[in-house]
Amino acid sequence: MEAPDLSTGEIENAALRLEYMTGAGPRVLRLIDKHSNQNLFAELPQIFWETIHGAYHPFGGHRLWLSPEIPEITYIPDELAPQIEALPDGVRLTGALEAPTGMRKVMEIHLDLLRPGVTLEHRVTNQGQNTIEVAPWAITQMAPGGWAVLPNPPSRTQASPFLPDRALALWPYSRLEDARLRFQDSRILVHCDASTEPFKIGVRNPAGWLGYYRQGTYFRKSTAWAADANYPDFGCNLEVYAINRFLELETLGPLTRLAPGASLSHTETWQVWSGLDGPETPEALGERIETLF
Repeated sequence: MEAPDLSTGEIENAALRLEYMTGAGPRVLRLIDKHSNQNLFAELPQIFWETIHGAYHPFGGHRLWLSPEIPEITYIPDELAPQIEALPDGVRLTGALEAPTGMRKVMEIHLDLLRPGVTLEHRVTNQGQNTIEVAPWAITQMAPGGWAVLPNPPSRTQASPFLPDRALALWPYSRLEDARLRFQDSRILVHCDASTEPFKIGVRNPAGWLGYYRQGTYFRKSTAWAADANYPDFGCNLEVYAINRFLELETLGPLTRLAPGASLSHTETWQVWSGLDGPETPEALGERIETLF
């Protein structure tokens, strides 16, 4: 099997350097915090799995998938070079047409000039001949060794105390007694340790953000919430997947019936806090994170 092209281009501001793939994608491969000089994202150059479309390489970093997770639609390799266009504050990456579905993915990356922040605009266009129901699924693979923070507070606006106001989604391999999992009153924490067993959890939550703390640096990404929309995976808009090599922070948009010629979009904003005091316990981590915003 021919090795994938891992060459990159880069954009930067005073706090961050972002490297995007030039030989595959659209993909963000690295996000480097200049304060610590560490890549916040996992790097997985040797990992791949076989699909009906051939070998799929996750690479690490940030990618755009389509949900629900159906191999024929989701696992289409993106190893052709994207079209690259410079923007005043970033770059636009336009992927090759995905022949099995007729989908084309675009990722616009905008660096914030005043703070350690990034805005990513994901767009999917149906250039095929068939209507397809999909949801945008933005996945960020974080370097191992940290804690994911998943908000799950009470709504406090529920009209009736007799009706539920929160829900969890679990996958067949998820175990509630997993040592990586911590439940707190208003948040869920997931640790990315040496465990080789996968774990995944999802929530439907209007907060719209996910975070990851590792070695004094906190990364948070957020997206808009559509209260009346139909989301995949029992209604989840936020999901976390963990295994020993990486942890994924995942945001999802609403399910959309995408007719030929139509597009859908999904925007994430990223922010990074550096030089934080290291919380000694998961409980302290949850409290510390809430002081940042």
